[in-house]
Amino acid sequence: MVITEIKRVKNGYHLTIDNEVVHLETSVLVDYKLKKNQVLSLKEFREIIEQNDLAKIKRLAVVYVAKARSIHAFKAYLRGLDAKKEYIEQLTKQFKEKGYLNDLSYATDFVHRYERKYGEKRLKNMLIEKGIHPDVINKVLKDHTDINLESKVQTACLTVKADNYEKAKIKIMRKMVGLGYELNQTSIYIDKYLDKTKFNEEAVINQYYKIGLKKYQKKYEGYELQTKIKKYLYDQGFSLDTIDKIL
Repeated sequence: MVITEIKRVKNGYHLTIDNEVVHLETSVLVDYKLKKNQVLSLKEFREIIEQNDLAKIKRLAVVYVAKARSIHAFKAYLRGLDAKKEYIEQLTKQFKEKGYLNDLSYATDFVHRYERKYGEKRLKNMLIEKGIHPDVINKVLKDHTDINLESKVQTACLTVKADNYEKAKIKIMRKMVGLGYELNQTSIYIDKYLDKTKFNEEAVINQYYKIGLKKYQKKYEGYELQTKIKKYLYDQGFSLDTIDKIL
C-alpha cells in the first residue's frame, strides 16, 4: 500500500492510498511520520486507521468540554459518536486527570448559576438528571439556602390574578413548588405578603353562585340545595363569611 498524495484539509489531511482517499487527523499523521511515496503494510494501515478513530473522537471531545460538562453527559456524547467502550473509559479517565471533567466543580457551578431561579428540590432533580452522583449532590447542597424565595413570593403576591384569597394562595404555592421551593416556607411568606383586602369576593361570587345554582337545582331543593351550593362556593376558594352573605 503506497501513499501517493497528501493534501492538507480542514481538521487533518487527505491521503491517497492505492487510489483511495483516506482522511487522517493531524496528530496521527505526525505520530506515524507519514509522507508521500511511503509504503505501508496492511497491519500498519489497520493500526493507523484505528488510532485515527480515537484521535477524531478525542478532537471532538476536547471541543465538547470547552463548555462545562458532567461526566454522565460526556460519556453520552461519546456514545453518540459511536465510540468504543474502551475509548470512552480511556478518554474519561484522561479528561478527569487533566481537570476537564470534575462533577463536584460542575455541580457547584450549576447551583450558583440557577440558585436565584429555582429552589433546592428543583436544583437537586436537575442535577440528578445530569447524572451527578447523590453524594456529590448532597455535598453541594449541604448548606444551601433558597436565597430568592422571599422576594419571589412577594412579587407573586403583588401580581397574582385570582377571584379570591384562597385561589391566589394556591396559585402562588403551585408556582413556587414547581420551582422547587419548600411548601412550608412558601406558605409563611404568602401569609406575610398576600393582602386579603385586595380581593373583592362579593363582587365576583354572584357569577359562581349562578353556576352552582344551575348545577344543582334540578336535583336538589331547599336546605339540601343551599348546602350543595355552599360547598361548591367554598371549594372555589371563597370565605364562609362571603358565602353566608350571598346565600
